[in-house]
Amino acid sequence: MQDSKELQEILKKYEEQTKSGNTLTPEEACAANPSLLEAFKSAINNSKTILYIEPNSQDKTIGFEPNVDEAQIKTLRVGFNEALADKMQAGDVQPTIPGYTISGEIGRGGMGVVYKASQTTLGRPVAIKTLLSAGKLSADLKARLRKEAEALGMMQHPNIIQVYDINEFDGIPYFVMELVNGASLEDMISGRLVQPKDAAKLVATLADAIDVAHKKGIVHRDIKPANILMQGGKKPQKEEMVLTSHHLGDTVAKITDFGLAKKFEEEQGGQGKTQGVVGTPSYMAPEQANPALGSIGPMSDVYALGVLLYEMLVGRPPFMGATAMETLRQVCYKDPIAPSTLRSGIPKDLETICLKCLSKQPNKRYETASELSQDLNAYLENKSIKARRAPWNEVAVKWCYRNPALAASLAFLVFILGAVSFGISNKFANDRMKLAGLQENLGFERIRANDITKAAVWFAASLMSENDKEKILMKRLRMGALMDDFIWIRS
Repeated sequence: MQDSKELQEILKKYEEQTKSGNTLTPEEACAANPSLLEAFKSAINNSKTILYIEPNSQDKTIGFEPNVDEAQIKTLRVGFNEALADKMQAGDVQPTIPGYTISGEIGRGGMGVVYKASQTTLGRPVAIKTLLSAGKLSADLKARLRKEAEALGMMQHPNIIQVYDINEFDGIPYFVMELVNGASLEDMISGRLVQPKDAAKLVATLADAIDVAHKKGIVHRDIKPANILMQGGKKPQKEEMVLTSHHLGDTVAKITDFGLAKKFEEEQGGQGKTQGVVGTPSYMAPEQANPALGSIGPMSDVYALGVLLYEMLVGRPPFMGATAMETLRQVCYKDPIAPSTLRSGIPKDLETICLKCLSKQPNKRYETASELSQDLNAYLENKSIKARRAPWNEVAVKWCYRNPALAASLAFLVFILGAVSFGISNKFANDRMKLAGLQENLGFERIRANDITKAAVWFAASLMSENDKEKILMKRLRMGALMDDFIWIRS
C-alpha cells in the first residue's frame, strides 16, 4: 500500500505542475522513486481525458478538473465520511456497500474508481463506479456522476453499458452497472492494425449504438478505445500485430463512460455551457477543441467514430502532437493523412467514409451516426456508398484557407514562374521569326546566283521556322513565283 500512496502523491504533484504550466516528463516526475515509473506511465495513459482548460490562462494550461476555490467545495451531505474517502483514494481500503460484495478493483482514473462486485440478492456480477477526491467532493463531481448514471439509464441497447442502480454510502455517491468481462478496445488494438472489414463492422455496430443515445438527446463527447469494453475480448499476444475476426468475431462491444455526456439541446440553446474544453485530445472533434468552430452535437461523436476507424486501419489516431495543446491545434487546423498513404491495401470506399467522418466542418460529415452505419454496411455488402471524395478544387481551397502564408508564397512563386515563362516564350517566338526571315533572305540570294537547289533548301527551312499560317501561305506563293522563272522547273 505504501507504493500506492507514493504513486498518488507523484500524480498529485504532476497535476499541480501541469496546471502551473510546467511540463514534466515521466522520468522527471518519478526521479525520487524510479521504481514507480511504469506505474506512473500507466496511470497517466489511463487519465488522458482533459476535463478543463483554464479560459483566462495565456498559455492555455491543461488541468484535470476545474479549479474550484476551497470555500466553494461542499461535502455531499451531513455524515460524509472524509477519512474513508481518503483511504479509498490511496487504495488502502475498499468500500462496504449494503447489498453488494466487493471483490476487487477493476480500474481508476482521475476522478473515479470502478470495483468488481456481486449483488447479494440476485447473485449477479456487477461493476460499481464511485468518486475519488481526496476526501473532498464538489457538487460538480457529484452532479457529473449522477448525469452519467441518468444518461446510461435512458438507453437500452446491447452495445451500451447498462446501469442498474444509483445511491450513496457514507455520503459518497456511486452507481451500479453491468460487469463486462473482457479487455478494452484500447488494450486490444494498441499499436496494432485491424483488417479493414473487421474495423468497418465494429464501427458500424458502435454507430448504431451511439445513434440511440443521440435520439435520446445525448452526445457522448469522449468516444475512444479506452471507453469501449469488449465482452469476451482478450489482449492479443505481442506477436499478433494484425487483428481479424478471429480476435473480434466473438466479442460484444460496449460503449461506457458517459461521464462527459451532455444533452445537445442545451448546447444548442446556450444552456449548461462548460468552462473550457472537455474530451480526449486525439479523439475530440474540432468544435470540441475550439468552441468557436461550432456547437457540439451528434456529428461530434461521428467524428470520434471516424478517429476510431482511422486508428484501427493505420495503428494510430490521425493527430498526435508532442503535447495535448499541440494535438488540439492539429485537430482544429491540420488535415489528416489519407489512411492509404500509411497502409497499403485499404479500400477506397472505406477510406472515403473515414475521411468524411474526419471533416473539419460538422456539416461535411455524416449528419447522423445511423447514416455512417448505413454507409459502412453498404461497403461491407459491396454496394455503392453515399460518401464522395472531396473534389480537388475543394481540397485546394481548404488547404489555402488553413495555410494562408504558404498559399500566398506559392501564388507569388507561380506568378513569377508564369512571368518568366511568358518572357522566355515571347523571346523564343521572336527568335524563330528572325530566323525564318534570315533563311528566306538566304534563299533569295541563291535565286539571284541561279542556284535553285540551295534556294529551295533555304526556303523550305524558312517555312519550317515560321509559325504564322498566313505568313506561310504568302511565302509559299512568293517563293513559288520566283522559282517559276526557271525554265527547267516550269517544264
